[in-house]
Amino acid sequence: MSIYTIGVYVDELEDVVREIEIKGTQTFNDLHVAIANTFKLNLKMQASFFVSNSRWQKLNEITLGHSSVFENAINGLKDTIESVIPGTAKHLVYFNEDAAEYSILILLEKVTDKENPGKTYPVVVNAKGSLSGSSGESFFVSDFGISEGDLDTEGMEIGEAPSE
Repeated sequence: MSIYTIGVYVDELEDVVREIEIKGTQTFNDLHVAIANTFKLNLKMQASFFVSNSRWQKLNEITLGHSSVFENAINGLKDTIESVIPGTAKHLVYFNEDAAEYSILILLEKVTDKENPGKTYPVVVNAKGSLSGSSGESFFVSDFGISEGDLDTEGMEIGEAPSE
């Protein structure tokens, strides 16, 4: 079974890097969950991957349960990593509404046939930096001084301002 090593880079924050290993038979939704969890992003927010060229131009969308403006969009809930990325040196752009001001760039770094039976994939094998500094909160919460409880994720409305 092929194991894909994927580099995750935040264009605006050069000191923020993740390296994720994922089985080729896993879906883009599995990769999305791994990325969102490592950056502490809200999984309820809309997210997509975009297949891109080496200049990071978006060529096609990999959707995660929503419609697309791309005519031949790829279904990231069903399509596997290996069905979309058959070789090396592939580029993707990841978009998550919870990190909309960041360009999260994905680069396939290597493919190996050496699965570690002790690992549960996908797995973050290297993590450097964070989107929110050292607080561990998402940037949305830390930048605007509100707590997670003040967010209505169903209606996407902000509750009352925290009392001082």
